[in-house]
Amino acid sequence: MKTIFASRKFRNPLLVLFSLVSLAGGALFDSAEAAGKSKSARWHPGNYIFCPGMDPSDAEVDGLLHASPKLRGVQVMYTWRSCEPTKNNYNFSKIKRHLRLAKLANKHLFVQVQFKGFGPDPYETCPSYLVNGSPKPGGGFYSAFSAVQRKGRIIRQPVTWDPVVQARLVSLYTALGTALNSDPNVSALEGVNLPETASPSLEDLAGTPNNIMPKNNDVYNSNIVDRFKALNASLPHTQVLQFINFINQSPSFPDRERSMIQKAIAEGVGMGGPDLRPWDEALERHSYSNTPMAAGKIPIGYAVQYMDTKHPVGGGGFANDTIANVRATYDLAKDLKLNYVWWYGTDGYLAMVKEVVSGTDPAGGLVKTYPNSITPYLE
Repeated sequence: MKTIFASRKFRNPLLVLFSLVSLAGGALFDSAEAAGKSKSARWHPGNYIFCPGMDPSDAEVDGLLHASPKLRGVQVMYTWRSCEPTKNNYNFSKIKRHLRLAKLANKHLFVQVQFKGFGPDPYETCPSYLVNGSPKPGGGFYSAFSAVQRKGRIIRQPVTWDPVVQARLVSLYTALGTALNSDPNVSALEGVNLPETASPSLEDLAGTPNNIMPKNNDVYNSNIVDRFKALNASLPHTQVLQFINFINQSPSFPDRERSMIQKAIAEGVGMGGPDLRPWDEALERHSYSNTPMAAGKIPIGYAVQYMDTKHPVGGGGFANDTIANVRATYDLAKDLKLNYVWWYGTDGYLAMVKEVVSGTDPAGGLVKTYPNSITPYLE
């Protein structure tokens, strides 16, 4: 059995051993998995462009759709606030315009609904009506946002273990499915992916004053599953992928990320992550080493985002990637048996990507075989 990273000279030998042990135990873990649900869905694996920024203009998306015949489409982040500007008032018009542009270009669109801001402004991604969470014992309401200080920076995220916040997200996904399924250009919709599973830890939350519902890791994790199940049910012919990188252990998720992937496989939901970078040992442990248990069962895709377009040069510094680094990233994608890569869509980086990826195969050198969870959808 080939170890995914053993040939990479910058790999930590202990991590290689970790990967061997992890993969060897995979057969025992996989034997307990449910067979997994199958759905008839669109399937156009290959290399896509990740559109920088959130809620981009039509002109930006259209330009990337025509960037290269080697690239099959674009992945675009749409904020929750743009999709639901006021409570229960949904606006998916931008996504629909981009679907039309993709269809006209004979390309495909991946939609990412972004509800995590990772910044000081909680309304960077979330609607302004989302202020209060659940009622507090004794009166008042919990805040709908956590505020964690890291290295002098305040990071805010919605409190997704609060049932009020969770209910709003499930409503959003249901409305999204209803709107897109009826769109005349839905054939250009390749998939919808959900943001990464990482969140502030209990230790982080304990160190910063917060007026939030106390965090329950099991509820947090289970809510992720309930959200991707709801989205998957609302999009019967569209792939749904959950980005799975870091989660906290909890009773229902004793093996952390592996437990989450097992639940995704059981639902026929794909997996991946927001970062594809060969030098990241933490991602190797918590994300990449788990792809063998999913390969061939569910779709797998990773995005090359900023800072993934840089590589460490020692002393804590980073330098812009060279074409050799892009090749290393592409090799990692093939080692991981990915179906999709979403490459960062800046001019200089895309120029290197277009030189590196294969142009003879529509899948661009990635795995094009249907996973068990997907069967052909003939429209």
